[in-house]
Amino acid sequence: ATVAQRGAFFTSKEYHDASLRAQEVFTKEWEDANKKSTKSVASTYKVARDNELTETKKFYDSQLKGLQDIENKKSQINKSEYESRIISFGEYLAREMQLVEESKNAQTAIINKAEAEYTAAINREKEEHKAAAEAAKAAGGKAKAINKQLAQSIQNIENRTKSYSEAVKQQREALDRATDAKYA
Repeated sequence: ATVAQRGAFFTSKEYHDASLRAQEVFTKEWEDANKKSTKSVASTYKVARDNELTETKKFYDSQLKGLQDIENKKSQINKSEYESRIISFGEYLAREMQLVEESKNAQTAIINKAEAEYTAAINREKEEHKAAAEAAKAAGGKAKAINKQLAQSIQNIENRTKSYSEAVKQQREALDRATDAKYA
């Protein structure tokens, strides 16, 4: 087809009528699809899930392990210096006590920072759930079902928080026991 023939086709009454019919069919199908979607009422909501809590815990656990490894290596160096008579027994004990105290303070700081970040992440997650539930209700969702899902989600978050708090408590107790054992 030449340019002139194509130009004549696009300006013809036949093309114009076919174009209008296609527009009418598209409009009708679009309206039908929108009617169907507005009739279905949401009874749930969704929140984007990420690994922030898991990754926060992993990050700080690895930092604690790193500090413990450093403490052990420094302690081995002190011990080898004492055994090779580079330092006296009194200096060895003083270095060990200082090392234990510094390590305990550093580990306690990491545990506190991890707990603060985890708590902040938990609070953000709760707020995300609440906002998503409110948005679902505002969009015409079933309030009773959405409130039930929200309550369950908040309860799950609270359970994870209790579990994490227990883990932090155990970390602190383990740190105290390790410190006491080194002083004994």
